[in-house]
Amino acid sequence: VSQSRYSHIMYRDGEALTETSLKQLQDKFPNQLLRIHRNTLVVADRVYGISRSAEGHHHILLRDCPEQPEISRRELARVRELIGES
Repeated sequence: VSQSRYSHIMYRDGEALTETSLKQLQDKFPNQLLRIHRNTLVVADRVYGISRSAEGHHHILLRDCPEQPEISRRELARVRELIGES
């Protein structure tokens, strides 16, 4: 998750801040990271589906992670295509 000039990285055993931008991370790991929102990347091989809230918002489902980050409308079609959902 990006917060101003820092990127907030969350992982199984903790979290960290880095000055590396999300764009730089995505460029460095194009096959491992999936953009789901302008300020959110997820590890692609952790994705197992998409859920939809009662309010109509779409969220990514991640293996071994209770968080369900929101997918932006802009990224939804591409995310669906990449994970094989129509």
